[in-house]
Amino acid sequence: MKHLATPGILLLSLMLVCCGARTDVPPQADPDRRLLLIGIDGAGWDAMIPLLRRGELPHLEALVRSGYAARLTTMAPALSPVVWTTIATGKRPAQHGIRGFLGRDPDTGEGVPVTSNMRRVSALWNILSVAGVPVSVVGWWVTWPAEEVNGTMVSPYAAPGQTTWKGSVYLDGRSDQTWPGDLLARIGPTIEQGVGKAKDSFREIFPALENTATPDYLKAFLKDMLWVHVSDTIFRDIGAKLLEEDKPRFAAVYLGGVDVTGHRFWRFAHPRPDEWPLTGTQREAYGDSLNRYYRWTDDAIGRLVAAAPPGTTVMVVSDHGMELAHQRDRPPTDWNQYPHEISGGHTRGPDGILLFSGPGAARNFDPGWWDNGAALPRLGEAGHPGVLDVTPSLLHFFALPVADDMTGKIRMPMFSNEIAARSPARIETWEQPGGRPDPTPMSSPRMDEVKERLRGLGYID
Repeated sequence: MKHLATPGILLLSLMLVCCGARTDVPPQADPDRRLLLIGIDGAGWDAMIPLLRRGELPHLEALVRSGYAARLTTMAPALSPVVWTTIATGKRPAQHGIRGFLGRDPDTGEGVPVTSNMRRVSALWNILSVAGVPVSVVGWWVTWPAEEVNGTMVSPYAAPGQTTWKGSVYLDGRSDQTWPGDLLARIGPTIEQGVGKAKDSFREIFPALENTATPDYLKAFLKDMLWVHVSDTIFRDIGAKLLEEDKPRFAAVYLGGVDVTGHRFWRFAHPRPDEWPLTGTQREAYGDSLNRYYRWTDDAIGRLVAAAPPGTTVMVVSDHGMELAHQRDRPPTDWNQYPHEISGGHTRGPDGILLFSGPGAARNFDPGWWDNGAALPRLGEAGHPGVLDVTPSLLHFFALPVADDMTGKIRMPMFSNEIAARSPARIETWEQPGGRPDPTPMSSPRMDEVKERLRGLGYID
């Protein structure tokens, strides 16, 4: 395995084809545009809409009412590192190179967790950096080791796994967790305080951990779930800190707890006794766990939005929704034992969510839909954007050209008339010959732990 330095983002020459003209100068983004992109792993309309209608997700409701709401179609199987990389690049897995949770070490033939250098193409934050946009990226999948950007990056340290608890950031002296490397010292107090905050709020979300009647297998999961919540709390607070102090024009923050909670608690929140037997006591004890985590996440969204500079447009996306994991779809096992108690699934690619609100966003809120009990926004299939469309659409938002080698498209219905009327600029590619690091998988001191957690979720054999 190798560990090579990431090349600089400021290139001596960037030959682009833009609007038919060839230029040595990178296109410059619209200086009036700011965007906060929040990624909520596993969030789906089916779980959210009842909570929205009861007023339990006020910050998400505000975005729905004031902006554009849609299903976000995904891919199947909906594997988190693959989909989040697709969202960030506008390219299919065959192009960006992230095809699953593991890559292959050419020296040993062993499967190893994917790392940022294995991505073969530029991500949105790389493109915006070249275009002069200050960025901040916190917790996004497959960003360890942290990349050199025009701003800051806090990666989910790959050593702990980006799996059951999605990875976190640690005060262990590893400078490759952040860009720049000395950012780790700056956010150190936020990390330390976040651990204490998370332990307090975790007891409110999952009181079953302290219930003596809770079975051991579920207690074991809840202890793992604590570290998911620690990571979410740390990423929330780091994201808010960097928004307030650095005022980046583009910020991306990832939160993963909704997905992990859904995997384990879907059968309690959405009972199907014909497939997952459930007692009344179990429903009472655990039935609100997933909803409580949605409520916590809504509060986190509110904090991030409040921390953003005035005039910031907000986009919330998920990589997929969640649905019942039918027992017949899974190999025979003891369904009452951890770690096989996975009642929520997404391998078949249930739709995720997209919310877009603020300057430059269209408004498609339909009071009739809100009041009539419909399950999903009525946009028509042609109006549904997909995970491939996020990066091209955001490039158009920033008045930057979309590359011909991007599979995704600009979704004009999400934009206000001013932006929708703008002629899309085109470019042959944003890629540079030799512009990406050596893709050889990198070693991680806890690689075996990472793989074991992936097995626990059923993602690898």
